[in-house]
Amino acid sequence: MKNVIGIVVALVLLAGGFYLVNNYIYHEKQGDTLVSAADPKNATYRIDGALVTLRDGYAEEDIAPGSASKKITRYFGNEAEGDIDGDGTTDSAFLLTQDSGGSGTFYYATVARKVENGFEGSNAILLGDRIAPQTTEIRDGILIVNYAERADGEAMSVAPSLGKSLYATYQDGQLTEIAPLGKGELVLWGNAVMGHEVRTFTPCGMKENELWVLGNSPAYAKLLRAYQDWVAPQDNPYKSLFVILAGRITDAPSDGFGADYAQGFSATQLIKIAPLGTCK
Repeated sequence: MKNVIGIVVALVLLAGGFYLVNNYIYHEKQGDTLVSAADPKNATYRIDGALVTLRDGYAEEDIAPGSASKKITRYFGNEAEGDIDGDGTTDSAFLLTQDSGGSGTFYYATVARKVENGFEGSNAILLGDRIAPQTTEIRDGILIVNYAERADGEAMSVAPSLGKSLYATYQDGQLTEIAPLGKGELVLWGNAVMGHEVRTFTPCGMKENELWVLGNSPAYAKLLRAYQDWVAPQDNPYKSLFVILAGRITDAPSDGFGADYAQGFSATQLIKIAPLGTCK
């Protein structure tokens, strides 16, 4: 009996060792880089730190040695095209899902950048478990993913109904989520003018409502410096610059130049300057 148990234990250890060696060889062959492919459905992506290579939009991996459960990654869709990295080529953004044998289906946002020999995947940003995807867009180098999720404390059996948006940029080889917005904050596209007597931000869709940029805004110094660097070689020192800002619409100041405006704007993040951007 002891011999039988010993043989079983040895076989289990052998199988586990075989799995670990194969897994090591597989990842060594892939390296720690994202491999490009002919199209996004066959590229490699980094999900929760692990590299996943799709084949026709599908990948599976054993969760553990000897386990029948698989970690399955699928191309979900909701694809959008645009230039995410500013190189003038058309990239692709879309959602992936990942199941690990339980009841959850986790959604991720990712991009595949157009490169010389095809498409190169990126890291993926987790959106949530069993969300309700809505729209995906790349606008002026910003990835925007709109979806619905459940409110805190709601059971998973309840349909997602709470609207939410992910904003992300591609910087230094990484898809990076814009810092979470605080209560009442918005991400707005529009034109900024930053001078001695004028410092305004006019969001798209609010052409008749210039907002006075508050001097105590968290992102005021960064916005002013970016504007000055951009306007320095221009003929017009008050030329408008297209920017993407996060912040809050507030009351206007009670005194000074800002008192002549109907409302103010507290800029919390300068997300991007986009001199060629427009409100169209």
